[in-house]
Amino acid sequence: MTTQVIGIVGPIASGKGEVVKILQSRGFTAFSLSNVLREILTDRGAPVTRENLIALGNKLRTEMGQQVLAELIS
Repeated sequence: MTTQVIGIVGPIASGKGEVVKILQSRGFTAFSLSNVLREILTDRGAPVTRENLIALGNKLRTEMGQQVLAELIS
């Protein structure tokens, strides 16, 4: 069996969520790297703001490598 992985990226309000909904309706499973960041911020008691999401993502990638968020969802 072959596993397909499709990454959806783009600017804010570009329709990424709509593409994900279509793929989910066709049997794909969705994972959000941002949700990992939201969970970490919430666990730390920090506000979940765009600025904090960006700062945390950058910090984790700098300290642990570009793959860190993908590893955290697997």
